[in-house]
Amino acid sequence: MKNTKSIKGWKRVNHFIFNQKCIPWFVFQKIKEIKESKASFRYKFDENIDYILTFKAKVYSFDIFDTIITRSTIVPEGIFLIIQKEFKNCKIAFNLPRELKDNFLFFRIESEKKARKATCKKEINIYDIYNELSKNFNLSVSTKNFLINFEIEQELKHIKVVPQIANLINFLHANNRRVIYVSDMYLPENVIRKMLERIGVFKDIDRIYLSNEFNATKADGSLFLQVMEEEQCLPSEIIHIGDNIQSDVIRSRKKGINSFYFTDTHPNRYENIILNDIKSTGDNILYYNSIWEEIAKASKLARLNAGKYTKEYQRIFYSIGANIAGPILVSYVLWIIKKTQELKIKRLYFIARDGQILLEIAKRINKFLGLDIDLRYLYGSRQTFNLNSNTSINVVSKYLEQEGLNDKIRWAIVDLGWQGSLQDSLAKIIALAGFRNREIYGFYFGLIKNNNDDPNNIKMAYFFNLGSKDSYFQIGSDFITILEVLTSANHGTTLSYYQNIEGRWLPKLRSNFADSYSMMGIECLRNGIYAFLDNLPHEIFNHWDFISETTKFKLATIMKFLQYSPTIKEAVTLGDFYYTSSPGDVNLKPFAPKFTLSKALIYGISYYCNNRKGYTYWLEGSRKRSGGVLNIFLSWRCQRLLRKLGLVLCRVINE
Repeated sequence: MKNTKSIKGWKRVNHFIFNQKCIPWFVFQKIKEIKESKASFRYKFDENIDYILTFKAKVYSFDIFDTIITRSTIVPEGIFLIIQKEFKNCKIAFNLPRELKDNFLFFRIESEKKARKATCKKEINIYDIYNELSKNFNLSVSTKNFLINFEIEQELKHIKVVPQIANLINFLHANNRRVIYVSDMYLPENVIRKMLERIGVFKDIDRIYLSNEFNATKADGSLFLQVMEEEQCLPSEIIHIGDNIQSDVIRSRKKGINSFYFTDTHPNRYENIILNDIKSTGDNILYYNSIWEEIAKASKLARLNAGKYTKEYQRIFYSIGANIAGPILVSYVLWIIKKTQELKIKRLYFIARDGQILLEIAKRINKFLGLDIDLRYLYGSRQTFNLNSNTSINVVSKYLEQEGLNDKIRWAIVDLGWQGSLQDSLAKIIALAGFRNREIYGFYFGLIKNNNDDPNNIKMAYFFNLGSKDSYFQIGSDFITILEVLTSANHGTTLSYYQNIEGRWLPKLRSNFADSYSMMGIECLRNGIYAFLDNLPHEIFNHWDFISETTKFKLATIMKFLQYSPTIKEAVTLGDFYYTSSPGDVNLKPFAPKFTLSKALIYGISYYCNNRKGYTYWLEGSRKRSGGVLNIFLSWRCQRLLRKLGLVLCRVINE
């Protein structure tokens, strides 16, 4: 046995772990996780962007895959599944063994494993991988070369640029800074160069350092030593950015390099909810569901485009559109379209204002699917359709007739929810006006009131309903105010109608309904939703089971994350959005403002008061952004105690 006294520091710990087994492996893993967690927090790219831009380094180094380039698949192995699918339609692949064509994903992953075990080099290349694959199936040289070229072709075809890093590189080039690319990769340099040129970030003066070309890796730090030697610079003169916490950050930091952790290309918590059917453990894909992979991929690729915005709140709004509003609202609109086809409805009226974004989504899906549903926007509000309002029934009925509600076709209205009172008012106006079509269908995201007694006034809910027996009513009803923010329109509420000189009836809208921050938020949010839609393959609309228990569970989980445990950035961004639950855009206030101690106390005590929502519409958002000791005062336990205190005070005052 070796003398452990001669072994110092961590080497002694490693000696005990691997030789004497005195320290359990899970302890070593836990220490590693703690180190990674500290490094990921301290050296996060987003938190250090100002330093990166102002520090004049001699060399700016970038990891390649999942830093400057990402594949159009949610996991790296997804490219092999694309190849496997292509083989089914590829006539050139007719001479491949049937087993290889049907299971290329599995055999490609296994061949890479075997190649790594068999080599004495620090890194393998793509030829080593296909040599192993050729041994298994006794492939000819021409077939092996075909497979190599086909994989390279697919890699080039399915790359996407990461805008935030591309913008940084273009800035560095414009300021004559030295840019290099460093990667642990099996693809040859000419292929990597072609990728970088294709996305527009490579200049002739730049240089690429690949592990398989230098027989050195970032994983053990040797490739960074090679970079310093070739670039003739000190480690403190290099800034390196990458997505791997171990090889890009911890290893390079040990060499003295200023490295930063870029995580935008990693699936975030919302994408992981969608991805819970797709798990990548090590090199193994345990389960692959192509529909959910496509949805998660669309969400991720859309989110990555948020980097084109310069202000953080714009990027957060855009990301919320791509990750949250996109999947929720698209699934709702798909359900509406399915119901429309089942009931043979020819026209849909999307009610202002929540219906504005729903209409835009429906138009895109209608075009993708080649449907002929007549989609229209109907200006109206609880105020204008109220029989007791100042707007005369005669004026309202003329506007409704002009918009085609008296036509001899079956139509339906679309709204978010929540009681269906607007539909009831509309039904009364139509009856009083003597319209031909007295049968009204209403589609809603959710309903908190049962009122389907009238067979000619039918209301249907997608996600939750007071009468349903599922578990989604609680989160659905809690999420109402956030969903109203996510579907905010870019115009004010409808006050009344007027007739122009051409004789058309037009809506009179409230002006000054929102500040510039909220208007920009609406625009960025919608662009995120549209990007999500644009990244979805059109054929998915025919295969996505948007009414299944799986879909609803995923959507509910997404809602719960935002509703009950928002990130600080989400809380601040949505919290500063101006919102009101009052009709007519009156009493607009920040959605979830930061609390002071006195406001937190008053909020809890005034639980039984009617004006309590004047403090916040989203308690968890206010709590998250308030932080510190206010987290305690705004917790449900403390709030419950404050409610009891408030009830006692009310009784004392009343006595």
